[in-house]
Amino acid sequence: MESIFVEELVNLRHYRFDLDFELPLNLSSFSYPELSAKVKKIRQFLRPEGLMVNGMIAEELTFTRDGIREMMDHIFHFTYLIPGSDLMEANLLNFEIDLSIEQIDYHLIKKKGQVFLKQKIQMKLIFAEYHVKDHYKLEGLKKKSGIFQKKKGELEKSFLRIYPIQLPEDFFLLSKITGVIDKKKSEITQDGCFIDITCLFWGEYVTDQQKLGTFFFEKKEHFFIPKSDDLKGISDEAWVLIDLDDLVMEEGELVVLYHCQIKFFQKKEVNYYTGESSILPEGVEMKVVEVEQIGQPVYSTQMLEESIDLSDFNIEQVVDITGEFIRLKIEKVKKQLFISGDLEYIITYLDKDGIKRNHKWSRLVEQMIINETFLEDQRGYWQVEAVVEIPDFNIRDKRLSIKAVIDYQGIYHYLFREPVLTRVEGMGEGIKWEKFYLTEEVDRDQIVFPREEKVYLYRYASQILKIESRIKDWQIRFTERGWIIRGEVELTIYYLSENSERHHCQTFYFYRYIPLKKFIPGIQIHLTPRIKIVDHELLEDGSLVRVCCLVYLNYFLYQRKEHELVTDLKIKTAEWFRPVLKMGSVEQRLEERILLGQIEEVQELELNLRDYEVNLNSGVLRLDGEVDVKIKEKERVKIVPVQLEIKEKITLKGKYYNKIKVFPVIKGYEYHSHNNGQLHLSILMELSYRLIGMVNFC
Repeated sequence: MESIFVEELVNLRHYRFDLDFELPLNLSSFSYPELSAKVKKIRQFLRPEGLMVNGMIAEELTFTRDGIREMMDHIFHFTYLIPGSDLMEANLLNFEIDLSIEQIDYHLIKKKGQVFLKQKIQMKLIFAEYHVKDHYKLEGLKKKSGIFQKKKGELEKSFLRIYPIQLPEDFFLLSKITGVIDKKKSEITQDGCFIDITCLFWGEYVTDQQKLGTFFFEKKEHFFIPKSDDLKGISDEAWVLIDLDDLVMEEGELVVLYHCQIKFFQKKEVNYYTGESSILPEGVEMKVVEVEQIGQPVYSTQMLEESIDLSDFNIEQVVDITGEFIRLKIEKVKKQLFISGDLEYIITYLDKDGIKRNHKWSRLVEQMIINETFLEDQRGYWQVEAVVEIPDFNIRDKRLSIKAVIDYQGIYHYLFREPVLTRVEGMGEGIKWEKFYLTEEVDRDQIVFPREEKVYLYRYASQILKIESRIKDWQIRFTERGWIIRGEVELTIYYLSENSERHHCQTFYFYRYIPLKKFIPGIQIHLTPRIKIVDHELLEDGSLVRVCCLVYLNYFLYQRKEHELVTDLKIKTAEWFRPVLKMGSVEQRLEERILLGQIEEVQELELNLRDYEVNLNSGVLRLDGEVDVKIKEKERVKIVPVQLEIKEKITLKGKYYNKIKVFPVIKGYEYHSHNNGQLHLSILMELSYRLIGMVNFC
């Protein structure tokens, strides 16, 4: 790949020093002083003895006088010298300073009848030195392991449906007919994919008599897409997409074209590379995608004893009993995992005629697992397995006694988003990649809205003890311009009534429409809703509770695309480099006339760059500053400030910079005096600059 210039960190040093100040307080009486301070306006200057760091500390003193809280501001200037022996090169462009206040100690003292605030400020200075080099290796990558979806096959089929619509003969459509898929359910079997959907259609029309009308109807459809021979026997993991490809109105009939896609995949754990993806060398590509990782398993054991009446069966002998879970349901609430399902026993027995028969008996089982290591705000899903063992059973008086042991294993699959390396060209050898379905983010946001609900209690309450809330279920459907959520909220109110603690449960629903910035076919959503009780009030002598809450909808929209993923990369990796987007220097000569009055003879001239500001606007780099001109004559010394302005046009070609570094230097000067009391001064300035693409200050 084409080489680039980068800055490499070559020198990092830490310094600590103390600043002692005394602030005079012209106050007769005050109390409770509080002091806060922050560092402002840091400047660096190269001197023969080293790097001079100048700065300001802005302080704010708050105190009480005559019962009134007052405030006063003050600014201190300070200087610190980094010795030249600590610098590798005398180039101001290579240096970066981070200055902070670690601690402030202060107390009041009196001197000659005046009150002072004596301060000791402990400062921390971090000095970093970077050198520019020609660089072509990708650095800063971290090798990790994750689970991705490997493509195994794909099915695609379209279905045409025609729906008659009863409309007036002289109707004229005012708008395009809208159709949305309200509900979708799919099941993948060994032979193919069954899809059940519910669609909603609506539109507006007008007749020749200028009468406006609307129509709305619902249709349920059932589709079957058979598997091809090469897809039979593979994993049934797949995701199903179905869209309305076209809606056409013809002679009172609505013609609808449904397009179905089933993409089969197999989860595979592979290595991947991640790192900062804001600015990358040419030939390197990273994408922010969803990564899956497996957490540590948690275990739980449950003991059950059953007693089953078998008097209706002609049983001679029970041969065997097995058990298995069917319709296992998992529900996560904070750090607790609730497992429920139907435990089905299969009882194999011999009847009086010696014929082997089976009898099924089931019951509801519930179990709770507490995982202390689980992070509540971490996105993902649980995978739970339940193994049933029957260590003992016996039958007496037509009743079968069973002892069952259920071993639960729960594994949490963490889902998170981070940049992954998807393309590397011309860098190193031994690069391996595979194609996977990668989930790319389209949009993300948080929606917050209030909701008030009135709950009537069955008994009169004297006091509300607490209110618990949770979003029990939600449904989402997409339209052409946005998506709609219907949520089900369960409130549990604990209260006192007649000196007894009681509780009341009530369910309510909320609806919300969120517009889409851009509709993308196949777009999907991940939603994390939560609800928070912010206020409640007991009304009407204790029979009514007004509950105020906030509903939070954290969501991101995504689409899945098949893309390459780099799984092995044999190149050197190190700390992140900092790309230099642009660097150069410009020389400008400044002419200045200084009025001095009557000049005897200028014996010596000394120029010092005192202060400057830099900005980049509309492609023009501009430096505004001030040069102190120290003029020495026979009998006097005069210091005259001279304004400095340097401009340079810079083209970045669409790249974005994060930091501007400049190094202004006075390269030389010439002067001569006139009899009219003027000094003509010509200053040659050199401005070196760098535009840094990514800042990684240590």
